[in-house]
Amino acid sequence: MRAIKVTVIAVLLVVCSVLGYVLYRSIFSLYEKQEYVKETEDMIKEKLTFIRELQKAYLSENKAYAKTWEELESFLAEGNLYMTSRKEEILDVKNALGQDSIKVIVDTVKVIPVMDTLYKPSKYPTIDLTDLSKVPNMKAKEFQLKADVTGGGTHVFEVGYFIPDSLKTQQGPQVRELKIGSLREAKLNGNWE
Repeated sequence: MRAIKVTVIAVLLVVCSVLGYVLYRSIFSLYEKQEYVKETEDMIKEKLTFIRELQKAYLSENKAYAKTWEELESFLAEGNLYMTSRKEEILDVKNALGQDSIKVIVDTVKVIPVMDTLYKPSKYPTIDLTDLSKVPNMKAKEFQLKADVTGGGTHVFEVGYFIPDSLKTQQGPQVRELKIGSLREAKLNGNWE
């Protein structure tokens, strides 16, 4: 009888240990998944922030936002930003309305490559510039890039990672849809800001 009790207790201890380990692993794996999702979202936000700055520079040089990844990547690799100085001189000559005439002189002071101006590894440590369009930690998924002009003539763009409806029903932690800009209104902030 005593041998049966000892055997039962030993079996129960083994079963409890196994169940405890399984419980520990399931909780720990959920924690790891949440950490992975947070890390991925942070990397996506960082990349979207860089793309926003790149699009703003593209707009300043091209008077429109880039509509394709090829345009944006080419601008990053080969484009230049021009630093100018502006001087105004008031002339002694009056215009037809009797007002002073002003001569504006705009001079290019410096030409700086876009890459040197915008990309700072200390500010964007996780960005891989060879795959600007790729979503970090998402294998072959790409950001969607759209640019347009509103009815009022305002240039707008939107870049984001959008989750297909088929994946929105998954249980557990998952990366949220993140985007910057809007095609409906002139705004440049991200939906997380």
